[in-house]
Amino acid sequence: MYQGEYHHEKKEGKGKLVFADGSIYVGEFENGKMHGKGHLVAQDGSKFEGSWKDGKLDGEATIDNISGMKCTGTFQAGKRHGHCEVVYPSGMVYNGEWVEDMKCGTGKQTWASGLIYEGEWDNNVPHGEGKQTFPSGNTITGTWENGKLLKDNNK
Repeated sequence: MYQGEYHHEKKEGKGKLVFADGSIYVGEFENGKMHGKGHLVAQDGSKFEGSWKDGKLDGEATIDNISGMKCTGTFQAGKRHGHCEVVYPSGMVYNGEWVEDMKCGTGKQTWASGLIYEGEWDNNVPHGEGKQTFPSGNTITGTWENGKLLKDNNK
């Protein structure tokens, strides 16, 4: 059910859309799709707020998932793309670059245990130059390949 402005029989401007599953979007529309600033509360209670384009998050946005995951950053076509900070329910935090929903580029991940990896990422794993800091304070600086330490520069 839609309440709001129309233009040429399409949702256009500000409005409220209640989906069949009970999800509710309040915000801007263009050419019948969520487009511009808006806020979506999904049927499960997850919240999506920010910029939308063609019905998907696009630009600066925040996701507050019912599972406890929170993501704040840049999206493109509904995927994390650019800089985002993600706080996971486990207490792990990743702050860095994303490409099409994958950790890629430079970033820092801190585990709840206190372990930290800061450096280059590709395909969601450490890949390239980086530094791992253990809860004890000891560090390893080196080169990672597909998530595994390839070269320890400390030796």
